[in-house]
Amino acid sequence: MDLTEAEAGYIACLLDTSASIQIGWHGKSYYPRIEFSSTHRDIIFFLEDNLPGCGYGASQGFRFLVTGQHNVLELLIAVSPYLKLKSEQAGLAMEFCKSRLSRDNRWDKKGYTQREVEIAEELRQLKGG
Repeated sequence: MDLTEAEAGYIACLLDTSASIQIGWHGKSYYPRIEFSSTHRDIIFFLEDNLPGCGYGASQGFRFLVTGQHNVLELLIAVSPYLKLKSEQAGLAMEFCKSRLSRDNRWDKKGYTQREVEIAEELRQLKGG
């Protein structure tokens, strides 16, 4: 990820204040994601220009979504030095992504380590439910 220090700091601020770091569950799969929310579409345009992901309109404003282990990990590595409020969540998500990416068959959704399941639950608890 090719971000300037200023861009990384700005995205970290957005992540701290207007985004969530999640490990969701769908079907039989955990998936990491970061979802930014804003009522200002220019913020979403900035994210679209600088990050892998997609922006879309929502009933209460605009959203930008970064998904996939590699994309989430790369973003969190770039912005983690600047995070103030969500550094614990970022650390957990990075640990999850590194664990999944280090496995021989990272696309095998059947087998999750006990630690990967614990991380998903810890993130859920930090989010408040």
